[in-house]
Amino acid sequence: MPTPRATALAFSLVLSVASVHAADSPEDLVRLLQSSDLTRGDLGEIMEIGAAMEICASTRPEFERATAKYYATWKQTNQLGLRVIQPTLDAMKSSARKPATGDFSRKCDQMERYFSRSHPDPNLATPELVWERYLDALRSGDREAALDCLTGPALSNLGDVIESQPKELLHRLGSDFPPLKAAPASGDRTTRNITRKGQAGQISFVRALGEWRIESL
Repeated sequence: MPTPRATALAFSLVLSVASVHAADSPEDLVRLLQSSDLTRGDLGEIMEIGAAMEICASTRPEFERATAKYYATWKQTNQLGLRVIQPTLDAMKSSARKPATGDFSRKCDQMERYFSRSHPDPNLATPELVWERYLDALRSGDREAALDCLTGPALSNLGDVIESQPKELLHRLGSDFPPLKAAPASGDRTTRNITRKGQAGQISFVRALGEWRIESL
């Protein structure tokens, strides 16, 4: 899921490319966005998912079939955002090179999991729910569910740990945290204070397309 810098860059890129290639004029696109509920975070998420789906479909056999059902629904739900960023995706597709394995292979795995269910996922509807889901996944050794609760720096910093460490360690990582106290979250970002074994810390959450994820902890 996108970092703030990636989101800002994606938004700028979308508008600059759209102004050259899209059937809609830049003014039309701006009016459409202003009349919608789409945020920059939403648009960055659509951009990242759309680009990943193009690359994964071109490099993984059976990827399109595995993701077709829920991807079709997602495209219908997010048709305005896709309309805005489609020229950029087309430009990327025409000049795309086959990506390296490793990190992007992980991204394709993530996309297959993402499109194995409908969205927005009610389990990610609030910061409290995603935090509870993350801790439960760690304690039960469900690596994929834990990874799907993370984005940005949290995913970069903890992805390898969650994928490679023994389940006993994951259980310890998810233990001894109190539940988050319910609190209103205004906007698409929120930070919560939490104490574990007498040590205070902060957790940052970010929302895109109606789903909250842990951005840093």
